[in-house]
Amino acid sequence: MKRRTAFRHGRLSLHLAPILIWIAAAVAVGALFLQRAQRCEVVGLAMGEVYNVAATSHGRVKSLPVKLFGRVRAGETLVIINTVLDNEMLQNQLEAEKATIELEIASLRAELSAAEEQLRIQVSEHENDHTEALRRMSVDVERARLGVLEIEAVLEPDRILLKDLELEVRIVKDLLAKNAVEAYELQKAQTQYDYLAKKIQENEKLLVQARKNVDEASVRLRKTEAAEPISPSLGLTLNPIRTAISVQYKKIDELLMEQMTQRVALPLMAPFDGVVSQIIRRDGDPVLLGEPILSVAKPTADTVIGWVKEENAGQIRESRQVKIVQRGHRGHVANSEIVAVGPAFLPIPAELWADPKIPEYGVPFEVAVPLGMKIRPNERVGIRLL
Repeated sequence: MKRRTAFRHGRLSLHLAPILIWIAAAVAVGALFLQRAQRCEVVGLAMGEVYNVAATSHGRVKSLPVKLFGRVRAGETLVIINTVLDNEMLQNQLEAEKATIELEIASLRAELSAAEEQLRIQVSEHENDHTEALRRMSVDVERARLGVLEIEAVLEPDRILLKDLELEVRIVKDLLAKNAVEAYELQKAQTQYDYLAKKIQENEKLLVQARKNVDEASVRLRKTEAAEPISPSLGLTLNPIRTAISVQYKKIDELLMEQMTQRVALPLMAPFDGVVSQIIRRDGDPVLLGEPILSVAKPTADTVIGWVKEENAGQIRESRQVKIVQRGHRGHVANSEIVAVGPAFLPIPAELWADPKIPEYGVPFEVAVPLGMKIRPNERVGIRLL
């Protein structure tokens, strides 16, 4: 009887053992899932401060003394903008300067004609064919120089005005997009720009030919002078005119410099130590008020943003301790905490989606980067809830 009871207990034990093992396994798996849920790990993106340097007024980029990915210091000049004068005021100034120069050129033409007549009389007295040729070629050179000067006196001021008309077209386009002006305003500005651009193009062709005429006349004169030295009387008669022509060239250069210096130069400074991460506009480019010119980024991230799915959203709270884990074979691990939690489920950045075709959503939270831990902006890091 005792042997039969013992046998029954043995058989019962054999039946219970698998059940107990299964229960223990289930408890262990549950514990593992619970532990995994409690130790939620997500991938976050490091965020660094980026500052967009934008134009503080309508103008033109005068100088851009920085390079792409170059390091800059707080307070360092990043870009200098020349503000634009009122176009009507600018045009009136340029027209006045052009009129003055054109009067001087007309006076020089009259002086050159008088000098030519004086030289003709001098040559006829000496009855020298070679001197006659020198007289004619010398006058031809100065007349050709006057031709160049006459074109430049018109061309250079027009080039100044065209740059500002280009900017005006951009300003009107911007205003039209905001419904702040009528379409005819843009048509008017564009017509002025196109007319002046065509005029400049034609004058540039004339200038090329005029300079060619000077070169050819100078070559002929040098060849003739090589055969026999020039008469002193020729030099005495033409030198004052040559000097006056040179003075007018200098006046045109001074006009260009004056127009540039009359504009207010606005320097834009770096807000912090960083790296030039993007250059949008270059030297000479027109810019509108508020238009970005370049960007400066801090070389290291200040915070990391993570996103948790719905099943783990309840674990996210401010001041909760976390670990930040840098990826890669030299990754560092540091303790930190959650400093802020987003108010709702928001789109997760596409680069963190498991499937690039399926958008994902999560609750965003911000983690401070500990001191001494260097993480690049946009670097992926692991965030482990503790």
